[in-house]
Amino acid sequence: MKFDVKHGKDMHKLEVPDDATLGQLKEELAKLTKVPVGMQKLTGKPNLKDDAKLLTDCGFKPGTCANKLMLIGSSAQDVVQAN
Repeated sequence: MKFDVKHGKDMHKLEVPDDATLGQLKEELAKLTKVPVGMQKLTGKPNLKDDAKLLTDCGFKPGTCANKLMLIGSSAQDVVQAN
C-alpha cells in the first residue's frame, strides 16, 4: 500500500504491506521524519486513533494510487530546542 505523506514542507513517499496496521505505518513514518509515534497526529481520514487497526479498516485502499495523509508533529530534538 502506497502513501504520500506531507509533513511540514516535506512530502514523503512510503510503502507498507497491504495487511499493515496504523501502528506499523506510524513506525515507518517515525523512521522517515524522526517524529516519535506518540507525538504523531495523522489527518486525511477519520478513525486514525487505534494503532492496532488495519489500514484497510481505516479506509485506505491498496493499489497503484497513493493514499494521501498529513502528519502533524515535531521530532523530540525540535521540542527540546524550542524549550
